[in-house]
Amino acid sequence: MPFPQTLYKYDSESLTFEFDFGNLLNDGESISSEDSATSAVDQGSSTTGLSLGATAIYGAGVQLTISAGTADVTYRVRCKVVTSSGNRPVVVGYLKVLGV
Repeated sequence: MPFPQTLYKYDSESLTFEFDFGNLLNDGESISSEDSATSAVDQGSSTTGLSLGATAIYGAGVQLTISAGTADVTYRVRCKVVTSSGNRPVVVGYLKVLGV
């Protein structure tokens, strides 16, 4: 299982991030659907949560548009999919929001 990666965005930005499931899929297995995407504060104190927008399956990954958030807060973002074999792998990443 891969180690979680920390990504960055400014509080005023709306950006699309990709969650890569490639190393969690068996040979011949593909992503059938995105099951859920959630976020929670990991470090800091948040007055504004992240806004998780549209998702799109892209090969062995899921693209997720994220906006909002509080500057100087790190959020834990979790994405779960359903595969063609019925598995439900989860990828977790961290997003540090920067102030402008």
